[in-house]
Amino acid sequence: MKNKIGEIIKLFKELRKTPRGRAILFFAFYLVFFIVLSIGFRLSPQNVSNNTNEEVDLNTILVEKYNGDNYAYKYVFNIDEVIAFVDGKKSGYREAFSYTILDSTKNYYKDMVSYYENDLVVESPNELLTITSNIDSLIKEASYDSITNYQSGKEVYRYLISSSNISLLVDKKDLDVSEVPNEIMVTLDDEKVTDISLNLDSYCVATSKCNSKMRINIKYSEIGEIKEIVNSNN
Repeated sequence: MKNKIGEIIKLFKELRKTPRGRAILFFAFYLVFFIVLSIGFRLSPQNVSNNTNEEVDLNTILVEKYNGDNYAYKYVFNIDEVIAFVDGKKSGYREAFSYTILDSTKNYYKDMVSYYENDLVVESPNELLTITSNIDSLIKEASYDSITNYQSGKEVYRYLISSSNISLLVDKKDLDVSEVPNEIMVTLDDEKVTDISLNLDSYCVATSKCNSKMRINIKYSEIGEIKEIVNSNN
């Protein structure tokens, strides 16, 4: 064994004496380097995933973690800088909320799809409530773009969705436009959805619902803690 090692060392020294020998050593060194690198890469744990499947899985996970049917919520609607506030609670298919716009506040009760004010069936006070009612469907249809992780454990998912998909889900209309995608940001904290923000500028312009700006900010609280809701207007 010692003789073989000695022969290798001797050969190494001889090759170093000539330009051709040094070239051989150079290529031999890099050959060994790439072989070792290749072996190490094959042995190391891989994190390879199919992007399409990952997007579907993430959307499904978020919808499953969505707060279900029992929570308090606050919505802020901004259409061309006209601000409206919704402050309510939801339990099952019943909701009770206040709606404030231009310093005017009214109380509503919602049972399934019908809105009530003073025990009378009325129209929805704001068409954006149709979007918030379909937020889980929008997340399912959106395309996953990125995730931001924070040291506190909070996760913020960014999704993109076309105006045509929103129109089909919310307005039940086909919309054939080529535009910048709309953005949905979903915040998970302690395995619960706490915030959702939507930038729907592109959708609102394409559907002539605004001049340039449509934003929705949603905050959830009291998740799983809401008792039975009754129509207080009766």
